[in-house]
Amino acid sequence: MEYIIYVECRQTGSGAYTSVDGKVVQSSKTGNHWVEKVVLQPGKKIPVVDVSNSGKHRCYLLSIDESGTEIKDYNEDIECSVCSSRALN
Repeated sequence: MEYIIYVECRQTGSGAYTSVDGKVVQSSKTGNHWVEKVVLQPGKKIPVVDVSNSGKHRCYLLSIDESGTEIKDYNEDIECSVCSSRALN
């Protein structure tokens, strides 16, 4: 079974940035905020880049369980695409 997840993304111009490798389905008038749609199967993980205005990285792996509940895993040792070109499998 596949689940559709919507992730709120941003690029504020003050350093804040949040994004996944999904399809943009909605964006703000300024273009600084948008919503990306991703399709996930239980057990599959995708990286989410999340950087604050101060530059602090809170990147995580997003997954979904069998009941459709989103799981944000901040505990994995993940390098994001902003600071590394390492690809996650």
